[in-house]
Amino acid sequence: MTAKIGGITFTSGDLISCYINSTFIENGRIEILSRGSAFSHGKAYICHNNSAEDGERFDKTYGYRYTWAFTFEANSSLIRGGELRNLVKIPFEPKENVRVESQILNFLELNDIPVHIFYYQLGVFNEYDNYHLSDDPEMIKLSSSSKNKKVEIKLGRLMRQFISAYNEKSDTKFEINDAWVESIHNKWVSFRNGTNLNIEFLKGQDILMGYNSANYFTGNNTLHKSCMTNKFNYLSLYTENPNQVELAIIKNNDKIIARALVWTTIEGKRLLDRSYFVYDWLNDYINKKCVELGIGLMSDECLGIVQLEKHDFKEYPYVDSFYNFDKATGRLIYFGANKNLRRLRNTNGTID
Repeated sequence: MTAKIGGITFTSGDLISCYINSTFIENGRIEILSRGSAFSHGKAYICHNNSAEDGERFDKTYGYRYTWAFTFEANSSLIRGGELRNLVKIPFEPKENVRVESQILNFLELNDIPVHIFYYQLGVFNEYDNYHLSDDPEMIKLSSSSKNKKVEIKLGRLMRQFISAYNEKSDTKFEINDAWVESIHNKWVSFRNGTNLNIEFLKGQDILMGYNSANYFTGNNTLHKSCMTNKFNYLSLYTENPNQVELAIIKNNDKIIARALVWTTIEGKRLLDRSYFVYDWLNDYINKKCVELGIGLMSDECLGIVQLEKHDFKEYPYVDSFYNFDKATGRLIYFGANKNLRRLRNTNGTID
């Protein structure tokens, strides 16, 4: 069966790549169950081998272990739900046992560069299946697991050759030019040197910037799904206590890609709360950055108390860790709750 999905015509059995949630599916196949119509949505399955996205089961799997269902609007660019993105048809044979170092993949994701081009025989660098960081921050290292071949090349140049070869045969085109290649090169060097993803700390009314979805990098992970995103009226507890509450943020190209609250306890200890992010690897990244700055991580073994300077508000936020609330004294307590304490665990501005 054939159907137009997201502006691309697919036929059941086509080789595809896509993201399901934050999981990259490099070599999957699509099975179209129904095309849809003006009155009903179409339905299809992604068949793949990644256990992290084991969804609704379907009998026809093309030899893959897992299937994941989604719906789409017929002859429309709209794919229902935000879990599936970057679905493309692959007109190339896949490479076997490709390994791309995580930092390279992270950089490509942040800059909307198609990750899947590493995993197919494009006609250039076909013999290389391993891509690693080089000691030279301008370069990446390519090697072959079956031949004694190694080469180092600038990432921007490699992307130019990969994408140009991909564009020759693919229905999905990626625009590149000299300015783009130079920009990618400069961003890669900054990424390797750790100068492009700096941590910032917001206080007071500036905290609202970190909860405004208009300031977020594109994606569909915990940052966008946070229950307090755009709930500015509930956040006075944060904005009115600048000595006890900060918001740590990580930016990419002036857009927020991760955020986490930082609490200051009565002992003067700063503790990092749960982080929200657009890519899973950013959880470890923001933790690492904060630990380097002397900020501790939350632990089930610790007892923390935050004494708020202002605590009488009309509405309150949902709080991940310091949610036990002594409304009489204005204290937030992490761990060691008792029946006399209120709880900041509602998403509608109220407290229990």
